[in-house]
Amino acid sequence: KAFPDDQILVTFAAHFKTMPQAVVYFIEDFVGNIGKRHHVYTPHISNGYYVLGYYSKAGKPSHKDPIPEGVQTKLKEYFAPWNKKLRDLLLSSNIRYEPVNPIPKEYLQGNRLTLPSWLVDA
Repeated sequence: KAFPDDQILVTFAAHFKTMPQAVVYFIEDFVGNIGKRHHVYTPHISNGYYVLGYYSKAGKPSHKDPIPEGVQTKLKEYFAPWNKKLRDLLLSSNIRYEPVNPIPKEYLQGNRLTLPSWLVDA
């Protein structure tokens, strides 16, 4: 082991996409006092961007074609053993993937930071 479990934090891209403010709050809470909080969130619905602290990110869906169903199935099958190992590791260790301290409800938008469905179903 390179690091103790309690020094590892796992976040998921799907959470950041749906609840960026909650994820940044979770990361900042895990890291501790870093001097400046970046979880200030300002949605800009009209232009499809959100601003997190001083950083912005496009919130509009990309214009790329969706992944074909056959390719999604092959990828899911290929990564299934590793997804199962990751799920088992997270559930049997003290690696953080859920917040210990409460996250403000307005940041969660009615959701929770927990294992995503693709990992639960692995």
